Amino acid sequence: MRPTHLLKILHDYPLIFAPTSSLLTGMTPIKAGNGFSRTLRPFRLLLCLFIIVLRTAPANSLTPPKPYALQIGDHIDVTVEGYPEYSKQIVVRLDGFISYPLIGEIKAEGLIVPQIEGEIRKGLADRLDNPRVFVTLTQSRQRSIYVWGAVKQANRYFFESEQIYLLQGLAMAGGPDYERAKLTEVQIWRDGKTYQIIDLTRLIRDGDQSDMPLQSDDVVYVPTLLQQRPIMVTGAVLQQGVYEIESPKIDALQALMMAGGSIQDIADLTRAQIIRSTGERVSINLNDASAELLTADIATLGPGDILHIPNAYEEEKVSIIGAVIRPGQYPIKKPIDLIEALALAGGWDQEIANLKEVLIIRFDGTKTTVNLLELLETELSPLGILLYPGDRLQVPERFKINWQAVLAVISAGTLIYRIIW
Repeated sequence: MRPTHLLKILHDYPLIFAPTSSLLTGMTPIKAGNGFSRTLRPFRLLLCLFIIVLRTAPANSLTPPKPYALQIGDHIDVTVEGYPEYSKQIVVRLDGFISYPLIGEIKAEGLIVPQIEGEIRKGLADRLDNPRVFVTLTQSRQRSIYVWGAVKQANRYFFESEQIYLLQGLAMAGGPDYERAKLTEVQIWRDGKTYQIIDLTRLIRDGDQSDMPLQSDDVVYVPTLLQQRPIMVTGAVLQQGVYEIESPKIDALQALMMAGGSIQDIADLTRAQIIRSTGERVSINLNDASAELLTADIATLGPGDILHIPNAYEEEKVSIIGAVIRPGQYPIKKPIDLIEALALAGGWDQEIANLKEVLIIRFDGTKTTVNLLELLETELSPLGILLYPGDRLQVPERFKINWQAVLAVISAGTLIYRIIW
């Protein structure tokens, strides 16, 4: 407390604090005519300290908490004393309104309980004599935010307070992962789109901007410094799988090393293949890979590319199944087009084959549906659609009515009808 504050208090209450103020201000104390004033001195001192505490207490410590405003999804219980037929359990709808008998629509979102009581009381005043209305909040909508990305504990977090801010939301998630977090571009997503981008370093360091208030269902995303760039390595390698690369591109030998290298005496490095994310395939000889070759774009992998190391002792095959004459697996030495693949299986079964939905399942799991009938009818060549080792071609069957089964069901139904009737 500043000395000027204390002197003002002593000035405002001179009769009560005369003995005490004289000690603090250096003035001559007032002499008591009897022992009564000496008896009051302890009480004067206590009262002085009490008022000093009241006058110097922070204003916000005496401020009452902000009343809760109704939100969408809240459940309220409305009771009208003496009229049980008007007592209802109501949910605040998505548009922020509630429906109440005899009144209709009431805007409830943003109102506190006494206000909604007043609205209902006013609406019933024409029909009831001085109605007594009581509203109780029975269930508050669980409000939450989502925090993910480069944080310690990405998750959905619930909160009950009237307002939550960005720094509080990040604290719920254990704070950013400072080794990989890009703090200058923290994103706030709202209603499915980017609402605001915050420079968290500036907010914490300079303190020259206000903390960002969040709303329920907001998404806080802390991006990483290193962009995630996945590649895949398959075939005769020690550890097939997906691997993240830090640079935009790496050469094929680096990708092979990420998978632990090739399996000795099994892998055929002379027929290694790079499958681009666009579907293009490039064959390279990793047994005789010069520095010039590895640095060329033809032998590098980028995000979404696949490096495949074939097995030297196993035939590369494609699978052809479904409505074909001879379904099975067929060895191939090079990529073949769709018509060649069907020819290996003796062609499609013309009676049952559905050529509108021919399915190609690549060895990496991706699927492509081809309308072969349309390609053939419009004279568009399907030769550009290639199948590679490990791919699977499936020709589905057309829906066909089994008339024998239909007649059998009808006959059985007729027989049962005759027996009953």
